[in-house]
Amino acid sequence: MREKLISRNFKIILVIGVILILIGIWSLNEASTYSVTGGNFLISSSKSAKAEYEMAGTICLLGGIALCVVSFLYKNNAKANTPVIATLKGLKNSSTDEVSKLKELKELYDEKVITKEEYESKKKDILNKM
Repeated sequence: MREKLISRNFKIILVIGVILILIGIWSLNEASTYSVTGGNFLISSSKSAKAEYEMAGTICLLGGIALCVVSFLYKNNAKANTPVIATLKGLKNSSTDEVSKLKELKELYDEKVITKEEYESKKKDILNKM
């Protein structure tokens, strides 16, 4: 389940990054078109439109590249952390088991089923396993 989630998030971030790169390339292309044709605009508005396309194109291009890099970093980091999370869950379960064993042991001692020496010895063994 976790692997599917990591893969899905990676793909979403990567696709958004690629889309931004394509928009950036398109905007920079439009900026170069304005410098050649100028369209029906006055010279000053043509320069303004060119500057706007260049700025938008540069921002989209850099943002897209950054998102692509982030997507790969996310995927590698998430996969690297998977064993650690599984290990932590295992530790949590084992410590819960040890605590329940200690409680049972205390009940046996309180009910005088085992001696104090037996209680202390078993308690020490259980605590060493934690």
